Amino acid sequence: MSAAAPSLARRPEPWLALALVLATLAVYAPVRGHAFVTYDTPDYILLNPQVQRGLAPGGVVWAFTTTEVANWHPLTWLSHMLDCSLFGLAAGRHHLMSVLLHAVGVLLCFAWLRGATGAAGRSAFVAAVFALHPLHVESVAWVAERKDVLSGRLFFATLIAWGQWTARGGRLRYGLALGAFAAALLAKPMVVTLPFVLLLLDYWPLARSERSWRERIVEKLPFFALAAASCAVTVVAQASGGALGDHLSLAVRLAHAVAAYAIYLGQALWPAGLAVLYPHPGAPALWLFALGSLVLAAGSIVALANARRAPVLGVGWLWFVGMLVPVIGLVPIGQHGTADRYMYLPLTGLAIAAAWGVHDLVERSVQGRRALAALALALVVGLGVGSRLQLRHWQNTYTLFSRALEVTERNWVAHGLVGVELFNRRERQPALEHLERAVEIRPNFVRNRTNLAAAQITARRLDAAAENLA
Repeated sequence: MSAAAPSLARRPEPWLALALVLATLAVYAPVRGHAFVTYDTPDYILLNPQVQRGLAPGGVVWAFTTTEVANWHPLTWLSHMLDCSLFGLAAGRHHLMSVLLHAVGVLLCFAWLRGATGAAGRSAFVAAVFALHPLHVESVAWVAERKDVLSGRLFFATLIAWGQWTARGGRLRYGLALGAFAAALLAKPMVVTLPFVLLLLDYWPLARSERSWRERIVEKLPFFALAAASCAVTVVAQASGGALGDHLSLAVRLAHAVAAYAIYLGQALWPAGLAVLYPHPGAPALWLFALGSLVLAAGSIVALANARRAPVLGVGWLWFVGMLVPVIGLVPIGQHGTADRYMYLPLTGLAIAAAWGVHDLVERSVQGRRALAALALALVVGLGVGSRLQLRHWQNTYTLFSRALEVTERNWVAHGLVGVELFNRRERQPALEHLERAVEIRPNFVRNRTNLAAAQITARRLDAAAENLA
């Protein structure tokens, strides 16, 4: 026993990796008893006959040719088909598959950062934040967001393969990196920013300054080409599905994008009051726009001021800012203003900057390092507790959208879905109240008007129902 202890002390990685997986599985264990939520999931699984047939030649062709749900993500469709082949419509097993995919992504995050930096403790902390942050509950606990855990796993696989190629070269390694990136795009196009992340990693931790900027850009041209193609296909898919909004002016979209950075940073630091849907507020409040401007300016100034001494700060900050660009609201998609799921990968940049930045402040002090390790452990435990509490709201549609009504305002989607759930429970009067409020907030949303009319017919309010059906 005494002879083994030094070896374990020198190589803690297997134990850290095991701890990361066990923590992830322990925190997300309750999802095995969760139901499907009736928001997007019907389109992906419950009312989708192609997916319910499971993996079949015809289904595979459909997955690669359809733009259903206003997206082109064939790998995500294939993942849902595989689940249906294996589990039918057993909701808990679909949820557990998402958890397992997330856990694999956690391991890949740790393996990539550990291999690139040699810092096991800091890499484990970043991977733990990725594993347990409450902002990631939506991506893991919502089966309709399977695309996040799939693309996240492939994102980190791409970084690992890229690191191997930069260190050892070879067409096979380059091809593996490019193939992993292509697969990530087939799961979720939000990863189109990955080529820019590769440019950041050339600066830190790969430190490839011996290569010219021209060489570094040229070697990534195939990645940029794939990203451009994915963007083009995504715009076509979103437009064909009616997901691209045009009701907001460019000035409003720009102002909201600036404000959104303050919102996301605030949620990263204090993940409270999270909801499945935050209705788009239109033009942001002046104070929020000012705060977003201050956040972007201050973060950029700190990054530039420490560009030579601590390049990791700039890399982490630009990772966060850059990866949010496709979903920050410049191109209006859907009815939401921000979304927790959009932070699934961008948050890692902030975690990297925090882990290495704080470590550099105390690295010369033994007591400081011990205090930092204790603080990091406390933060990770706190994040795990926060995610476990957030999971309670994901048990079913009613608990999820009732929570949304508690923490958001004028949420017509939440009122409509809570109204339908209450109607199905035969709680007719509260159902009518929620459905009426949903129509009051957004009169032109046909589904809520139709549901309200059905509830009014049951309540024998035929004239009111006729108005909503007109």
